[in-house]
Amino acid sequence: GSVKKSDLTGAVSSIKAEELNAYPAYDISQTLRGRASGVRVTQNSGDPGSRIQVRIRGGNSMIGSNEPLYVVDGFPLTQDITFLNPADIESIEVLKDASATAIYGSRGANGVVLITTKKGKSGKGKISINSSYGIGQVSKRFEMLNARQYAIVANEWLDFNGDPPFADPDTIDVNTDWQDVIYRNAVVQNHTISFSGGNERNQYSISANYYDQEGVIIATGVKRGSLRFALDHQVNDWFNITNNLTLARRQYNRQDVDNATNGSNLFSGALSAPPFLTPYDENGDPVRIEQIYSFTSATMINPVIEALRKDQRSTNSILANSVLELKPVKGLTLRSRLALEYSFFNNEIYQPVLFDGDRGLAQE
Repeated sequence: GSVKKSDLTGAVSSIKAEELNAYPAYDISQTLRGRASGVRVTQNSGDPGSRIQVRIRGGNSMIGSNEPLYVVDGFPLTQDITFLNPADIESIEVLKDASATAIYGSRGANGVVLITTKKGKSGKGKISINSSYGIGQVSKRFEMLNARQYAIVANEWLDFNGDPPFADPDTIDVNTDWQDVIYRNAVVQNHTISFSGGNERNQYSISANYYDQEGVIIATGVKRGSLRFALDHQVNDWFNITNNLTLARRQYNRQDVDNATNGSNLFSGALSAPPFLTPYDENGDPVRIEQIYSFTSATMINPVIEALRKDQRSTNSILANSVLELKPVKGLTLRSRLALEYSFFNNEIYQPVLFDGDRGLAQE
């Protein structure tokens, strides 16, 4: 339904398209950050495409979900909204109080995010192209010991345990910054092209989007491709049909970079590996750090080897809906809504298995 803003008693925040597209974003949830009072948006990992938490006026449950209900063009969703292209959004309304449950029942207990997508307008056909390209870099790195300093500390540890020193620090001619091995200049690009137009009876809107964001850590990133079709058809003065179709495919590549010690994952390995070693040996094979020196951890992994690990999640999504609207008499409107929501995902995992004496690595 509709109500005059002056008569509205519930807590509602509105965000328009201009604000949503102020900067390129993969997830619509990111565009809510700082734009709606009482809405907290957090991302616990810096991994591109990682899960984003949205809390409207705090959490309501200790064991259940605290995520709000997302409603797109009047249809409640059961999946996340990362398949939607933010450039296809006309406006977002956030319902933040108990009035949301009066409309959507218990599903709206954590608040409701109403998303309205763009429609075609009467007039001459219009083509719109929105494109952005950027580079992401690590703004600050850890200050690590160089090869000579590391060798001095290692010799002191060996001497404390009654072992001979492994090398003279002044004769070491290799100084590897392992952060250079795992970090990169990460490209992020976002391209959207749309066509819209129509006449008094028919209005259409077609858009295509490609989003690609590399992670600043090697072997991480997220991609999305999507197509969207919207058609409004005024059959006659009392009968109108609205159709929307969204097709999307997402691909998320992640690496285990959180909560590890002693070099046991890619990020921790880069901070723990001895700087007087090179990533590869003379045969071009990754160096097995854990087998070389007694003063390194048995769980320490060469980050080059860990980068061969694959954890890729691909998701295909379809959202189709139709609205039939009849106005049999003045002041009376009847609406019938039909919708299809489909999501299919596939997770591919590859873990390199290494054995003592290996001379090389099997590639996927």
